[in-house]
Formats: sequence, C-alpha cells, structure tokens
Amino acid sequence: MKALIYLRKSTDDNRHQKASLDDQRAWANRYVEELRGKGENLEIVKIYEEKCTAKKPGRPLFGEMMGEIYSGRADAIITWDIDRLSRNEVDEGTIKWAIRQGGIKQVHTHNSIYTEHELLTMSIFLSLGAEEIAKMRQRVMRRMREMVKEGKVPYRAPYGYKNIGEGNVEVSADSGFVKRIFELRSEWYGYEEILKIVRSEGATIKTSSAVETIIKNDFYVGIVRFAWEVGAHNLARIIDSDLFARANGTSRGFYTKHRDFPLKGIIFSSETGRMLTASLVKGKHIYYHTHGDHGEKITISQNEIIEKFDSVVKTYVIPKELEAEVLAAFKRLNKEKFGDQSQKLKRCDAELISITKKIANLDDMRIDGEIDSEAYKLKRWKFLTEKERLLKMQKEDLAMEHMDTLTIDETVKLLINLYSTWKTWDIERKVSFIKMAAVKLEVNKEKALQIQQKEVFEHLFWLWNLKWLPE
Repeated sequence: MKALIYLRKSTDDNRHQKASLDDQRAWANRYVEELRGKGENLEIVKIYEEKCTAKKPGRPLFGEMMGEIYSGRADAIITWDIDRLSRNEVDEGTIKWAIRQGGIKQVHTHNSIYTEHELLTMSIFLSLGAEEIAKMRQRVMRRMREMVKEGKVPYRAPYGYKNIGEGNVEVSADSGFVKRIFELRSEWYGYEEILKIVRSEGATIKTSSAVETIIKNDFYVGIVRFAWEVGAHNLARIIDSDLFARANGTSRGFYTKHRDFPLKGIIFSSETGRMLTASLVKGKHIYYHTHGDHGEKITISQNEIIEKFDSVVKTYVIPKELEAEVLAAFKRLNKEKFGDQSQKLKRCDAELISITKKIANLDDMRIDGEIDSEAYKLKRWKFLTEKERLLKMQKEDLAMEHMDTLTIDETVKLLINLYSTWKTWDIERKVSFIKMAAVKLEVNKEKALQIQQKEVFEHLFWLWNLKWLPE
C-alpha cells in the first residue's frame, strides 16, 4: 500500500481545534508503526500538513494530494478524521469519485478504515461535516446579532475603546485622539491633514482611511452594529451627537447623507486640484466647497455655476445650415457607442460577480476567526462601497443600453434651438446639461469658473442624460 498522510487544522488558535497538528502527527506516526507491526507492506509517499479551512474548496495541498492519487503514485490516505479531508460538497465529491474510480483504495482514520464498500458510511460522515459548518455559522451569526440587540459589542472594540469582557468595552487612553479627530473634521480639515496633526500629537493611527473610518463610525455616539442589526449600547461615549453631526456635515444646516449632489466629482479647486465636496444648506441650497486644507477656502453655490453657464450654452448651438451633416455624424457615432456600451456592461457584470464573492469569502474568514473584527469591518466597508459603485454604474449602463426617450433627430433639433430652450429650463434640467457638456469644472477663491468641455457632438449619444427635455 502506498499512502499519503494528510494533516490539517483550520486556524492558528489551538483552543478551537479538534486536534492540533502536533497531536495529529503523533497519532499518524503511531498508526503507521502499528500497521507495519501487523505486517502491512506500507510505503509513505508524502506527508501533507495544511493550515486551511475545509468548509470551502480550493485548498492547495489537498489539490496536490489528489494529483498524487490521480497519477497513480499513491492509492491510500491516512488522516486523523474524515472531516480533515472535506467539510464541503465539492471536495466530498472529489474523494468519493476517486474511491469509485479505484484511485483511492483505502482511507484510514483514528476510528475507521473506509473502502469502496464503506462509501455510503463515509458519505454520511462527510455530509455531516459540511452541515456542521453551516449550522455553526448560523449559531455564531445569531449570537452576534443577539448581542447587538442587547446593547453589547460582539467584536473587537474600535479605536479609543478596549474590550473588558464578553460584550463590554471601556474608554481607553486613545479616546482623546478620537475626540480630536472629530473636532478637526468639524472644522473642515481633510483626512490626510487630520492624520498628520494627530500623529504629531502621539496617535498611533497609520492611514487616512483609518481616520475616515473613525469619523463615520457612530459607535462613538452609542450605536452598535453587526450585519443588519442595529442597537444602542449604554457604554461610555467619547463624543456627543452634535459633534458627530458636525464632523459628518449633517449639522447647522448642512446635510451630506442621502442626497444627490449632481456636480460632485467634476468640480475641483483650480488652486490645489483637489475635488470639492458638497453640502445642502438650510435644506435646499447646494454648495460645493473645500475642507479648508492648506488654508484654501473655496465655496460656490450650484446656482452661481448655472449663471456662469448662461453665456456658455451659446457655443453649443448648431447652425441650421449644418443640421444634415451633424445628423449624419451622430448616426455613425451612435452605432460605435452602443457597441462600446455593451462591452462596458459585460465588464461591469463580471466585476459585480467578483466583488460579491469577495464579500462572501470575507464573511467566511470572519466566522473562521481568520481575520479580526476591525480588519473585517474595514474591508467589508470597502467592498460594499465598491459594490455600490458598480451597481450604480450598471444601472447607468442599462439605462444607456435601453434608452428610448429621444431620437437622434430630436437631439439635433434641440441643439439648433438650445439657447432659447435653455432659458425655459428649471435648475434640474440645466444641471443635467452641464454634466453632459463638461468633463471638469475648476473654481478659485474669486469664484472664477474654468470649464473643461467634452466633445459635445461625440457625447450627445448618451441620450439618457437628455430625459429631461421638453416634449
């Protein structure tokens, strides 16, 4: 018999192991000696020691071991328990198939020997392993959600706190830096600038993204979250709700959440090149402004931008005598654009599938204890942000692909009469046209506006942007 020895553990925490690698190795050595002592002609081809969960397929050493089986260099496996080989349906099928085909003649464990005749029994035990993983995941998730409902903390405390027992935390020595971060942000300091200041004062925070995570974390004002559960904890609060609101731009008349700021992303400071953020003042006036970094203070309202475009739209009017030529050019380019759009939509769909798998894998890693809660939360937030961006892109791409609100002929007619039509439009229609016509807007302290224009005749095919046109 030519055998492979397979030893596996799923985490580095021995407290959560059925048997450590040392224990499995000791058992395997004793078992091999016992077989040889009974006269078994046993050759150990190779020993595998893998530190990897078996609840999902893709273990590299397991795959290498099965390659040895398929090549005929070995025909038996020695492993401490059958669940060391598989705890998922894919690997379970791989083992069973190899036994049926005669590649694996025997599987030896500490309590049984499985051959083709014991395949049914082995299948039951393998299936129980996969089921146990699923149930364990449900139990862990359920308990963590229950803790949130009870106002307890089911994960590692965020920066500024420390864990003192199951579900409880207390304020740590770093809490002063947390409050300082919120105070600086409430004064419109940027993340990088805040990082430099607090690090110079002794904080151990390393990245601007960590600063951003702190500012957006409402745990500091008494909210505890896990998955989709939200609860209120009664633990010490580092800041009050007013400071949290000011730091996140949702106080004193400024609102940034759950609001569409149509020009955000294309408007920048002409002095530093940094993108301007946006706020809603008194519930109705949109302003684009800096955070005050490096001493610059730039603020311009959306209405002021529209006023500056009043004279610009004159340059977009198509003379009546060029109508036929422009119409023909539009039709040629339209065919090309729709082809490009279809490819873009396919790429977007593939990226969505990939990011969804990453989120699922990250959740699995957290349940297995392979990643701590702070790193899990940060990565999951990044993945969800990326997924939200892709979903928005997909929605826009689908809208472009199925656009039917305007014909090309109507578009050309619009441009012929654009200036007179512009005067009749409301703010929403004018802003939509600005987004269509401009690649980038730059503004300085004196509110002088520079416009980097798109090649209008090439981009007017995105007819979904023109859904606001008068009928």
